[in-house]
Amino acid sequence: MTASQQRRWIDEASEEELSLLQSEWLLWARDKQLPPQGDWRIWLLLAGRGFGKTRAGAEWIGLLARRYSQLQIALVGATFDDVRHVMVEGASGILNCAPFWCQPRWLPSQHKLIWPNGSVAPCLDRQCPPSRIIILHHEQDGDELLHQIGKALLALFSQAEILFHRVGESLE
Repeated sequence: MTASQQRRWIDEASEEELSLLQSEWLLWARDKQLPPQGDWRIWLLLAGRGFGKTRAGAEWIGLLARRYSQLQIALVGATFDDVRHVMVEGASGILNCAPFWCQPRWLPSQHKLIWPNGSVAPCLDRQCPPSRIIILHHEQDGDELLHQIGKALLALFSQAEILFHRVGESLE
């Protein structure tokens, strides 16, 4: 599509079409904010402030939660308040990035998000044993993990490797 065709399409698009287009993160993200190609288990975004790490994580988790029903996703941070204020309710958090047609329900008293298809994302702090995070969840997203968890992160990845098959079948 040429630039003039793109402009014409945008000018003629309905509000709903524009909203759908705006919610397609894969169209707007910078290449370095997209998940790596190929078969991988760990995606580490090591970058400075303003890179869009929180947004990339929120978009990725939202995409997985919408794509797979009944998915269990651990949202991990230093404290529950950090997870809530940054990863869930923040400007680049899951609630603000979720498309209007698939908003998760936020249950703050239960510390979790629930998507319409049954996917669930509990908010966990660093006091949660790494083994619980790995055994009970298909996916994990951590905010500032290297800074907040430190040595526990190495234990988490070690246990993830050992316990990987206890989660169940592969999502693919």
